[in-house]
Amino acid sequence: MLPAELEREIFELCALYWPNSIPRLLLVAHRVNEWIGPMLYRTLLVGDYPSFAKQIFGATFPVYPDERVAALDKNSPPSSLAAVRHLFLSSFDGSRDGRLLAACINVENLSLSDAAWTPLISCLPLKHLYTSNFIPGLTLAHLTHLEIRHISPCLEKLASIPRLTHLSVFDTHCAIFSQLLRMCTGLQVLVGQYPFEKDTAELAQDVRFVVTDCCNHIGDWYMGAQWGNDYWHRAEIFIAKRRAREIDPLQFRMDDESPASLLMQPHPAVFSPRAIRTTTLGVCLV
Repeated sequence: MLPAELEREIFELCALYWPNSIPRLLLVAHRVNEWIGPMLYRTLLVGDYPSFAKQIFGATFPVYPDERVAALDKNSPPSSLAAVRHLFLSSFDGSRDGRLLAACINVENLSLSDAAWTPLISCLPLKHLYTSNFIPGLTLAHLTHLEIRHISPCLEKLASIPRLTHLSVFDTHCAIFSQLLRMCTGLQVLVGQYPFEKDTAELAQDVRFVVTDCCNHIGDWYMGAQWGNDYWHRAEIFIAKRRAREIDPLQFRMDDESPASLLMQPHPAVFSPRAIRTTTLGVCLV
């Protein structure tokens, strides 16, 4: 017999490592259901087409098709969707997406094609947002990480986001990045998602500027949602090495290590303190 606290740590670690095992774990006991039931929907990926999951490591984690999400929306208790913290929407059902966003009231990490649902998004406690188009009317008081594809019309609005420290842009115009570094004084990381070929001498002087080309954004997003091992984390390490002169401070190109070339496992360096403690306890039991 194990103490309940230790038993809970073990089940939570198992659910974190192998999300697909959660439905079976829920059948072990009522107490286990209470412990890890909310983790079943902690990270929710919604896709419209069957090949979606195969693009991400052969479906090693749950991907919910439209009909499954519709059933979840209608038949599950509100607490199930309230437990969602990371939500990836890759679909074309606008009305369903709106209902889903309205029900997932605690989402902190959201990826969607555009910010069309401005009122709903503004009500979320978002810390990470991945979107194609930034809507000026968004209220993002808690946002720290933003990935955006079309940036030109909203430079001044970005500078007004109070807690923004990490910004990723799909662009090759050096002038835009120079302007962002000047305007967004709180930035710690500025990532360019396309290769830069020229006129980067000025940008290279600022260690906060990093260029990478992430080859699997869906998998990278999931790695970040589950374990924090995404391109943001790798850029932080890269910048720290430049500051410490472990690599050339003028080297701003970071090799891609997105999940097309990474094992689908959490990295010990990015465990939360709770996960580190859990791992230690598990080793002691063995």
